[in-house]
Amino acid sequence: MRSVPPSHASIADSLCWLDTRESSQFLQARFEQAYPWQLPAHADCLNQLPSRDVPLGLIAAADQLPDYQAWLAAKGYDLQACLTIAQFNQLDPSLWPKVSGSQAKRLWQANAFLLAQVADVALFNPALHLQALDLGCGGGREAVALAKQGWKVVAVDNQPPALRCAQDLAQAEQVSVDFRLADLTQPTQRPTERFDLIYQLRFLDRHLFDYIETHIKPGGYLLIETFHEGVQAFGSPKNPRFILQPGELAQRFAHFDIIVDKLCTLPDGRPMNAFLARKPTH
Repeated sequence: MRSVPPSHASIADSLCWLDTRESSQFLQARFEQAYPWQLPAHADCLNQLPSRDVPLGLIAAADQLPDYQAWLAAKGYDLQACLTIAQFNQLDPSLWPKVSGSQAKRLWQANAFLLAQVADVALFNPALHLQALDLGCGGGREAVALAKQGWKVVAVDNQPPALRCAQDLAQAEQVSVDFRLADLTQPTQRPTERFDLIYQLRFLDRHLFDYIETHIKPGGYLLIETFHEGVQAFGSPKNPRFILQPGELAQRFAHFDIIVDKLCTLPDGRPMNAFLARKPTH
């Protein structure tokens, strides 16, 4: 790993830089591919970071650098260069171009299928105060992404560590999400509101289908993207409880207006079923 400024400024553009400096310093001058980041309050929270195949650089105070390096290495991240804050400040701007202002992009990414659908103004009017329910929200990326677009989001999970990470992400992104700890197998613990959108991502519980149908508002939407038959060949998941069969969602929600029902694959090749359907208005 490069621990001192290398002679080739192209490194500044080829890496995603985790910049741990104070906000005022970051806004004043940063690399174009730098992102504000702090060591998470909970050690197992990775939801503010990209996938592990993204090469990273790190900017941190000299006395904190070893702790950041050790944490990222333990989590399997590819840390290719490090700069102390003093080193960053001493870089020749003619060789190391810097920009100012906040970073509009983010390191982490929410589910692409979900974001593509909610961006369709023919389906979801951004002027309305829309409400969504995230079933099995995990680290909360999708809930936070929707909240940043103005949605009111209820996000439910049965794992306290996952919800702690999700709350940390919402705080870092300065949005409000109604995170709830609940066992969705227990009807009394399920949210009682009705929603414009209910979605499940990489999560499947067929016992929730009746609940989902009841708690989508007339004219509202169901969105599911989860594992499809054939995924067993990749090793995980193998339990048929978590795997959709061909045509299963289209058959179960045949009385909905089916907008999307397609097969796709994850980068590792695992087959997924992407499904979007609109509940009748009457």
